[in-house]
Amino acid sequence: MSRNPHMTQIFNLEDVDLEAERNQPAARGAARPTKQLRGDNGAMLSGLLNQEPQTTPRRAAPPTEVFSLADVAAASSEPVERMAPQPAARSPQPARVIPQLTQFIHVDRSSHRGRTMTIVGMALAVCLLAGLFVWYGTRQTHVVLIDQADRQYAAGENQPAIDSYTEALKFDPQNSHAVLNRGYAHQRLGDEAAALADFDRYIVLQPADDAGHTARAASLLRQGQPEGAVDSFTAAIDRAPSVASSYVGRARAYAASQQWQPAIEDMGQAIRIQDDQPDFYRERARYYSLMARPEQALADYNQVLVLDPSSAEALGARGTLRTQLADYAGAIEDLSSALMLTPSADLYTKRGIAYQKYAQPENALADFDQALQLDPSDTRARSGRIRTARARGQFDQALADYDILIGQTPDQAELYVGRGSIHRALDDLERAQADFLKAIELLPTAPEGYLELGVLLAAQGETGPALEQLNQALGLGANNARVFAARGRIFAETGRPVESLVDLTQALTLRPDDVPTLLTRAGVFDSQGQPDAALADLDRALTLDPAQTGGLLARARLFEQRGALDQATQDVAAVLQLQPDQPSALAMQARLLAASGDTAGAQAALEQLRVLDPQNGSVALRQAKLLAEQGKAEEALALIREALGQGAPAEPLYRAAGSLRYQLGQYSRALANYRAALEAQPENAAAYQGIGLAARKLGDTQAAIVAFQQYLRLAPEAADRAEIAAWLAKQ
Repeated sequence: MSRNPHMTQIFNLEDVDLEAERNQPAARGAARPTKQLRGDNGAMLSGLLNQEPQTTPRRAAPPTEVFSLADVAAASSEPVERMAPQPAARSPQPARVIPQLTQFIHVDRSSHRGRTMTIVGMALAVCLLAGLFVWYGTRQTHVVLIDQADRQYAAGENQPAIDSYTEALKFDPQNSHAVLNRGYAHQRLGDEAAALADFDRYIVLQPADDAGHTARAASLLRQGQPEGAVDSFTAAIDRAPSVASSYVGRARAYAASQQWQPAIEDMGQAIRIQDDQPDFYRERARYYSLMARPEQALADYNQVLVLDPSSAEALGARGTLRTQLADYAGAIEDLSSALMLTPSADLYTKRGIAYQKYAQPENALADFDQALQLDPSDTRARSGRIRTARARGQFDQALADYDILIGQTPDQAELYVGRGSIHRALDDLERAQADFLKAIELLPTAPEGYLELGVLLAAQGETGPALEQLNQALGLGANNARVFAARGRIFAETGRPVESLVDLTQALTLRPDDVPTLLTRAGVFDSQGQPDAALADLDRALTLDPAQTGGLLARARLFEQRGALDQATQDVAAVLQLQPDQPSALAMQARLLAASGDTAGAQAALEQLRVLDPQNGSVALRQAKLLAEQGKAEEALALIREALGQGAPAEPLYRAAGSLRYQLGQYSRALANYRAALEAQPENAAAYQGIGLAARKLGDTQAAIVAFQQYLRLAPEAADRAEIAAWLAKQ
């Protein structure tokens, strides 16, 4: 039988006897004889058929940010995002190994039937081979697409990455890696709805993994759904309880709902897991601050600075807390360190406030000035400068700053109230009233304008209109504690203590922790001879604000009146610790030291006070008195001369000098001093008394008679009236 040349070219088969094979069927299960493909092409095909496709793509890097604290409580944070495990794609094995193309096919070269069977076999083999290529190509395509998507995702090409992941999922819908990363890419683009859909799908595919729940929580936070975010973070924690970032995320979700205590607890758990992260302590400190727990917040900021000593933000925050805790020196130290790292208007303003409370107005003004140079629109700095200028009596500066603030925001009623109070301090009552009326015009439903107008009218003696305005303020304030307090102060200042106590008590019923009102009521109680009630109010005020120097001094005076000098001394020392140069405290310290027999200590306190205020004649007088009590009359006189040379008020100093010289028997010089005192202040009973005594000692009876007559006219209830009158009767 001759060979078919076409068959030889295509299949390269040897002659076989099909007829014999047909007549001898193979046993069931017996292997069919095969022949391997020949040549390089055959080897390549065999290799492709036996190759396992690459089905586990590389994982893309997670996004750099999933959510921020701006979404949850206005604080910064790193995202919580982890990659889910990439499941190994399982390639189904071909149902059958392709029959070897080199199988012997027995044909009858002369038979038409044999040729047909040959063609059919060839067609089947080609179709099977094509199907295999399609199957294998599909498997390789989804791997290529995921690899491409991962590269796009890592490069920040989020929309192309989404498109590539979507195409890959068409070939392998169960690929959890593609689903999760596509959700992250949607999250980066702010498409939270699409992101949530992918995260929900991922959770179905990988229910035991925490990554889907964490990512879902972040998107819910961005959508303003903190309650749902808490639930998702809880699910993540249930699956991975040792992951700190999940507790951090849940803490932020609680904070977004202003649930500070659970936020603190979760941040504490994160710290227990990972205690070297300054941001964790920083956020918990913020939560403590919002709960009015400054001591705990301070402890956390201390730890932040242990971990990150050069954090200007932490130094500034700790400085602010120290100001709240009345540790002004510590606050200034922290804020100064922060300013060395990152100068800013905000930090200068905060340090200015600390200086202001520390009774260092010059430094406070310098800081407020610097803040306004950096940021002229900083209203806190300008307001701080107004407060400082006002406290120093620099009303023109305060007024200029109010004018600038009103120019920046002309519709703010409270600015007109503030400027009106400055006009009132400058005794420009017409402009003050105009500002208060403007405030009422801008905000007629606010009580402040009526309140200040009422105070102004009361100061002018217009009690009726004043009370009308205050009653109007009370009506608008709906039982407002501040209005009761203001009316109570007006009653106190106008000699109506009973009504004052009624209003002040009502104000404190509405607002029990109002320190200024407690101090005012303490003053009224004291004026009414109720020192125990006054002390109770002062104790309460100082418990609420231990750095209230006015309250400390008021309590010290009450203790002094009761003879409790040790307690009075403690309060004065507390004032001087807060404000070392506080004049009233130094004066009281000198008095207390003198009363306890420490003349040298009293003299030192008075000397410090005189250095601060050289023109304070009362200080010089007290120093002179102490010197005289020690038998140092000449030193006392020298001190008086020095005080007169520095411009101190003349009348009391001349009169004190006259008294000292009279005691020394220097009657002529005493007479000259008393006459100088009378010249400085005519109609001066004490000066006339001194002139009479000195003239009588000098034998100038006529001059003594004239002086004593004037003395008795000006001081008809004088203690020595009877003695003087008897002497005059004898002349």
